[in-house]
Amino acid sequence: MKKLVLLFTLASIGTASAENIYDGTGPLSDAVNWSDATLPTPYAVGVVKTVNGAASGNVWDHLGVLQTGGTLVDYEDRGLFLLNATVYTINDSRTNYNAYTNMDISGTLKFWSDKSKPISKLRILSGTVKASKMALVKGYIGIKNGILHVDELTGSVAATITFKNDGKGTITIEDKGEVNLAQLFLSFEKKSQCSFTIGQQEGSTFSDIQWLIKNGRVSIGGEKVTSLESFKITRRGTKTTLALP
Repeated sequence: MKKLVLLFTLASIGTASAENIYDGTGPLSDAVNWSDATLPTPYAVGVVKTVNGAASGNVWDHLGVLQTGGTLVDYEDRGLFLLNATVYTINDSRTNYNAYTNMDISGTLKFWSDKSKPISKLRILSGTVKASKMALVKGYIGIKNGILHVDELTGSVAATITFKNDGKGTITIEDKGEVNLAQLFLSFEKKSQCSFTIGQQEGSTFSDIQWLIKNGRVSIGGEKVTSLESFKITRRGTKTTLALP
């Protein structure tokens, strides 16, 4: 009996440790393209490894995805919608971030979750994401090392961006357009060396960054900081970069 129990336990451990790997042959959001023939969830994460230019699919609904390499692109240029508590983590061992892209979105990168579900998350631990447009309707972005580059911010904003300890990641939004930033919250962990840059086609975004700080939308180590002197603020043309000193 003890031997049978041991064998059953070992078999269970082996099954639990097996990876659900995306095969790169079709949209990631289709279960048939995963090694387990099931879609990954935030509680049973699937892994994207060395695919090259594979289709992300356009809607990730309650998915859990860890990307450790390769390049994904939005299917038929229709963007990527992170929906209903989806968690997308990128942790690529490569550190030459300007030389590669993990997720290349020619459409819109959009975050949203139903009120009954946790927010959708993009976590860039190490890697590069590029998007033509981004809509932060309701979501979370965390960055440690790497690049998030967006050409244009669009739609309403209700989101938090966290800049992680011991990281040097950069988030750049080339054009904020007419988007109201009142519900954008920026959170710097105390040892973060990350930066946030935002621009617009005409004028300057310096007043936007000032407003965010003075109105308690920026925190350091979990505490709201309303003093401009507590940050390093750099203006270059229409762009403004915010970082810790």
